[in-house]
Order: sequence, then structure tokens, then C-alpha cells
Amino acid sequence: MYDDNDTDARFMTVLDEFGKTSKRFYPTRMCGTVRDALTGVWLGVKQGSEDEAAFFKVIVSTGEVHERDKMLYFETIDNYVRFFGTRPSQMAVQSFTERRDEWSRKRKQQEREQQQQQVV
Repeated sequence: MYDDNDTDARFMTVLDEFGKTSKRFYPTRMCGTVRDALTGVWLGVKQGSEDEAAFFKVIVSTGEVHERDKMLYFETIDNYVRFFGTRPSQMAVQSFTERRDEWSRKRKQQEREQQQQQVV
């Protein structure tokens, strides 16, 4: 269960079965700027942009009526493991790795093309 009434609106908390805080995280709002789920640092990337592929993302949902899903972004899969205490499926890891590698190839190609244009 989430506590949306945290006094610090920058983060959300997950409550355990006794109503005590068990984890804090920083969600990214829909169509917002991507935020690191562990640190709360704004990463300077718009949600839905091509650059979003650089981050491992998950949706956290309790299934409660009227509960908003929370989009969490992690800079690495290891950060995801540190937060959740479990590894994502091999399929999720492979899918993320392929997306990130493709994004990285495109970015490098764009940088090379920009450098070539500056030389001309």
C-alpha cells in the first residue's frame, strides 16, 4: 500500500502490512521528466522520448481501486535489484538491454553526423 500523504511530496512510500514505511521511492509522473526512483534526481529526459530507453523502467501497481500506477526509472538493473530485492526476469533484462543498446547506437551515430557537419 502507498502513503500518498507523505509530508515530503518529492517521494512516495510503500507501507508494510503493519502500516510502517518499508521503502521510499521517487516516481515519475505521466508525461513528465524522468526521475531516478532511488535518488529522486531529475535525469533531464522526457518520458516517452527516445532517450527514455537508456533507463530500466517498471510500473508499480497495487491493484487498489482509484490507485494511480507509479512509473519507476532505474539507471541500472542493479539499482532495481537493490530496491526490490529481486532480479527481473531474463526476458525483461534482455528486452531492456536490446532497447538500451539500440538507443546507444543511434546516439553515437547522431553525434558522428553532427561532428561531420561541423567539419564541413
